[in-house]
Amino acid sequence: MCNLKSISYEIERTCQFLLVILLLFNTPFVVSSAESTTKICVDPPYYLGTAVSETFTIKINITDIANLYGFDFRITWNGTLIRLTRVEILPPWSPNFIAKNESSVLPSGKTYHWLAVSAIMPASPFSGSTVIAKLTFHVEHAPYYPEPDLSTSLDLGVANPGIPLPEAFTKLSDPVPAPIPHEVYSGLYEIKTMIPPPPELEVEPPTFTALDLSLIHI
Repeated sequence: MCNLKSISYEIERTCQFLLVILLLFNTPFVVSSAESTTKICVDPPYYLGTAVSETFTIKINITDIANLYGFDFRITWNGTLIRLTRVEILPPWSPNFIAKNESSVLPSGKTYHWLAVSAIMPASPFSGSTVIAKLTFHVEHAPYYPEPDLSTSLDLGVANPGIPLPEAFTKLSDPVPAPIPHEVYSGLYEIKTMIPPPPELEVEPPTFTALDLSLIHI
């Protein structure tokens, strides 16, 4: 005899999975032309590095959103200057499903991190402002004179793109799933050129006793 409760549970889980796929990968997104106050941004928008081996953390913030049920972003940067060491995922719902959480290098040479998360039933949509992720970086290179100052965009790209996906992008979705129009604000990392430290000179041996020339007879 069939277990109706088990079958019902499997159907519910399958529907939730299909909803996640539609929510995060529904393309192309058609974005309303109406002006939006919703924003996704890098915080802080500017960070000045000071030395190799330094670490710093940025936040990915969403502000003034209504009925958020999924987010999907790919952020890019110059991996020769900074290296991603930690990702803290902070979805505003529970339960949730993490569809993407990966770092790699694009054909252009840019490094990226791709993160896609959705709420799943019975979670309610989120409205308000929140931090969805924190990314920690390690400074890999500092320029010395005569090298110029160096910088890289912490680029969130464009909002709600279609296919093919650009190198950097953001997608925000409601439970329908339908795209949520929003503005995108990327960040900038910079490190100033430095004067190299003076060389340390040593004389070996540190002391020397001169020969007494008065003892020499010709």
